[in-house]
Amino acid sequence: DFSNLFVVLQGDGPYASLQEARDAGAAVFAYGSFVMAVINFLIIAFVVFLLVKAVNRVKEAAERRAEAAMAQARAETEAAPSEEETQMRALVARLRQALAERPDDVRGRRLLADSLMRLGDLPQARAAMQEVVDLQGEQAPPADRIALAETMIMAAGGYVSPQAEDALRAGLEAEPANPIGRYYAGLSLAQSGRYGLALRFWRALLTEGPADAPWIAPIQARIGELEQAARQVGQLGEAGLPAELPDGPAGPNPSLPGPDAEAVRNAQELTPEARAQMIEGMVSGLADRLAEEGGSVDEWRRLISSYRIIGKEDLLKQALADAKAAHPDAAEVFDDAARVNR
Repeated sequence: DFSNLFVVLQGDGPYASLQEARDAGAAVFAYGSFVMAVINFLIIAFVVFLLVKAVNRVKEAAERRAEAAMAQARAETEAAPSEEETQMRALVARLRQALAERPDDVRGRRLLADSLMRLGDLPQARAAMQEVVDLQGEQAPPADRIALAETMIMAAGGYVSPQAEDALRAGLEAEPANPIGRYYAGLSLAQSGRYGLALRFWRALLTEGPADAPWIAPIQARIGELEQAARQVGQLGEAGLPAELPDGPAGPNPSLPGPDAEAVRNAQELTPEARAQMIEGMVSGLADRLAEEGGSVDEWRRLISSYRIIGKEDLLKQALADAKAAHPDAAEVFDDAARVNR
């Protein structure tokens, strides 16, 4: 207790206590009271600090438990396949077992390819569809050849490879009116810079309909860009359009491959899990092709945008670095693709 410490400023003193000095009318400086006030303040502040710290610990522990419970629930939800997906995988397993005993079963392999497509296993679907065509040889119907081209394109992230073009050509020569084949033929033409001819294919498909056909939505989403590209290079005449067609909104180069092609396979019938797997598989196909063969600025930009859309941050960062290494002059374009709408 320092409250009795003081200094006599004026008085006869000495005094035994602060109270005695004050009773004698002496002028004093009671610094002990100040010291005690400071000590009491520090003690109270320290106690409050300990209480707040204890409360925060309890709160943080509760938040960690809640986050862990939510993470576990998410993991269980994501890990648990839907009933439809479970049934589809069981069907695929039975088909594989049956086909091992019947290697010439074309119909079974066609069903296997379709099931794998629905599950989003695009490379395996392509392999199964290749077997369908190979087993039939020259007698393979146009629909099977076009289906093979479709699985090739989707497995490659929307890129129409020369092999896919060959399959498309063979299918369309036998069945020129096939709408899926014509959609992909237009996509192939757009990727090769023949925008006017691509526009002719796609405008015809829009006119013919029906409105709920699976190729209508992706065409509608990109035909404005295709018209703009055709106008810029003077190819509108090839599509039967006037050269003075008004400018459309600027957009990505329509020649790019990308996940838009997945809509052509009636994606509304897929489960959400299978649809997500399919989209990720297409993006992965584009990434693999760019890693092996390289690509244009627009193709790298499409890959970066795709990773951003599906939330693959680590892969986005790697793709951004690879794109800048391949095209250092286009770094700003890639940065824009990585951060737009983020």
